[in-house]
Amino acid sequence: MAGSGTFMGHALPASFFLGFGVFFLVLTYKRCRDLAVSTGGGTTGTTSTSRSTNHVATFCDRHVPERSITLLRRVGILLLIVTTLGGIYEAMGAYYDPNPNIGIFHQLAHEALYLCFFFVGAVALLESRGLLMADSSRIALSVAFGLQYVLWNEHGLMKTDMSDRRGHLLPAQGDL
Repeated sequence: MAGSGTFMGHALPASFFLGFGVFFLVLTYKRCRDLAVSTGGGTTGTTSTSRSTNHVATFCDRHVPERSITLLRRVGILLLIVTTLGGIYEAMGAYYDPNPNIGIFHQLAHEALYLCFFFVGAVALLESRGLLMADSSRIALSVAFGLQYVLWNEHGLMKTDMSDRRGHLLPAQGDL
């Protein structure tokens, strides 16, 4: 078991957070490319507005809720499973860490990071079943990123080692 503050204690959770962000970044890029093609403008993505001017279609020009119920359901279930395992991993790391200053309460910042994405997974699953309005998962993701910024920033500022501090402040900037 990797203890708190070790490379493996940070590499495993970081791979989840980085992978989650990259997945949604690529998905958003794909949706933007599909939007440009579907507007009839070919690869340039030009559209006509009511003022008869041409401009490049952007993701904000036409708001399209996530139409793939299967994707929402799978992402929701995956987030619920992975964040639950991450929370258990963090709790076990705190319980088995030989450092007496590290305990479950010290790990609450890490647990809260997982709870943010657990919330997004639960909302995505409920949205996929039609129990919440369209785009609830995007709103939940925006809230989670805002909370992640606060958590990463405050967690990073408490670090005394400058490299450790920088390593915790960079994700905060990414979430913002």
